[in-house]
Amino acid sequence: MKPVIIAGGSPELSKAHLIRLVESYPGAEVIGVDRGAACAAACGIRMSRALGDFDSVTHMEKLQITQFAEIVEGHPPEKNRTDLELALDSAKGDPLIVTGAGGGRLDHTLSAVFLLEAAPEQTMIEEEHYSAQLLRPGTHKLYSRGHRYVSLIPLNHSAKEVTTTGLQYPLQREALFRSRSLSISNEWAGNGVAEVSFTEGLLIFIESDDAGYGQK
Repeated sequence: MKPVIIAGGSPELSKAHLIRLVESYPGAEVIGVDRGAACAAACGIRMSRALGDFDSVTHMEKLQITQFAEIVEGHPPEKNRTDLELALDSAKGDPLIVTGAGGGRLDHTLSAVFLLEAAPEQTMIEEEHYSAQLLRPGTHKLYSRGHRYVSLIPLNHSAKEVTTTGLQYPLQREALFRSRSLSISNEWAGNGVAEVSFTEGLLIFIESDDAGYGQK
């Protein structure tokens, strides 16, 4: 069972999303990270661990975290790694589900996406209006998570011989470049099952919808 990491506490991290996400992985270990642990506790979600520097939670929120987490692991605010990276390292070996990864900040969002490269394979960032996962060279079968749009973005300079099926605009042995927008805002076709294959590079597979428009 994939552990669920509730990170950062993005401003858009809704109670309904958190509860729905945790309930969709029954029996999964839940790890709260910094303010994400406070969000989990406020939702009544029990955690096996809560970790971070907790510099963004109040005294009362910290007390509530201790009531809902079996272990509370504190770290100093001055450190060389983000709280999310510490959480990913502590759960290495198992694919993970991460939510609240961006914390409402572009730098944290980009860092979270880049951390997928070091995370166990099949680790996924799953937010209310988008999900993201890293694909390595090979063939991947992917299933819709209920979002409308699909994008493939190279994590490094380029990805070679990218072929897709099951999407509205298929690719046939295309080269995708990080500096170009080919393969942004594709859509699912048919039954919501796609296949992506490529020979070189790293791809971020992103499913998304228009926040606030009820696409999900």
